[in-house]
Amino acid sequence: MNCAYCGKPLEESEEPGTEYTLEQEEGDPLSFCCESCWEEAKRFLDYSRKFVSPFLVLMMSLIVLLIVGAVVMPKVLVPLSIALIGALLFPFPFSTPETSRQVGLKQSISYARRGGCVLIVVAVILHVAL
Repeated sequence: MNCAYCGKPLEESEEPGTEYTLEQEEGDPLSFCCESCWEEAKRFLDYSRKFVSPFLVLMMSLIVLLIVGAVVMPKVLVPLSIALIGALLFPFPFSTPETSRQVGLKQSISYARRGGCVLIVVAVILHVAL
C-alpha cells in the first residue's frame, strides 16, 4: 500500500492506529506515510470539495465556447477557449480519482498542471497556424 499523497510505500506498523488516514464518502479510506502528507491531502481535498462546482461550471462554459467558437469564429475562439481550459487547470488541478489512487495526489496535481501547460501551448500553436 502507498501513501495517498506522495505515493511512497507505507511501512507495516505493529501498532494499530498509528497510520494517518482520511475517510472518504466512497471507497476505502486514504492512508498516509506522515503527518505532513496527511495535512496536505486534507487541505487539497477540502479545497476540491469547496471548488468542484465552480470548476465544473467554468469547464462546461468553456466547452460550450469551444463548440460555438468552432462555428462562429474558429480562428479566435477555438485557441482562446483551449488556452482558457489549460489556464483553468492551474487554480483547479483536479484529476480523476483513478489517477490520484495510482500515482498519489501530489503527482496527480502535477500531471493536471502539466496538462494545462500542454493545452496552452497547443492553443498558441493553433492561433499561429490558423
